[in-house]
Amino acid sequence: LGNERDMLLPPLAFGNDDARVTDDLAEASAMIARIGPSMKVTPESGAQKFRARLSSCTIGGVRLVAKAATPLGMEVEESKGWHLIVPLVGKSLLQSDGRTFDLHSGASTMLMPNMKRSTERAPRSLAIVAIDIARLQETMAIVAGHAFEPVRLEERPILLPLKGDPALFRSFLHLCNLIDATRPVAGLGETLGIDDLLYRWIGSALSMG
Repeated sequence: LGNERDMLLPPLAFGNDDARVTDDLAEASAMIARIGPSMKVTPESGAQKFRARLSSCTIGGVRLVAKAATPLGMEVEESKGWHLIVPLVGKSLLQSDGRTFDLHSGASTMLMPNMKRSTERAPRSLAIVAIDIARLQETMAIVAGHAFEPVRLEERPILLPLKGDPALFRSFLHLCNLIDATRPVAGLGETLGIDDLLYRWIGSALSMG
């Protein structure tokens, strides 16, 4: 599709060098479905021609997708587990459980359980991380200093404000840079504990939220 189209989209959280660029909604949905089986994208009414740029990776069992796209919607019927949604560029309105959440780059992120949801306007660039909730609860307990009392999370959408803690967003960006730096060597990211750092980042965001 060429560099000209590529330049119309903002940078990804990671994987910019080998990302897949597509104008096909079905292909974009299939790529996103690698992290959430029923996730699919839909064009926004009145939007210009659809275009998306995507990259994915797995580190220590943690699956991640980085996505940049023209304005679009996303619908999820069955996500098969929890997901962290981090806007890198832009904003969106996420609707779930009869509520609407306003997600802004650098200002908020979302931890979502397996619930039906949709977005009216997806962020121009975001990262999605599939979460093992049992591992997250154990990590949260360690971060909180109560290793033998795992924290329990309710099955509900959790909005995590980042505005009051700008270091949180900056540190997530650094984690994405670390992912990029280690991707050329198989297993290096897991050896360095990037997967554990991601869980600790979420635990820290929850404790500060």
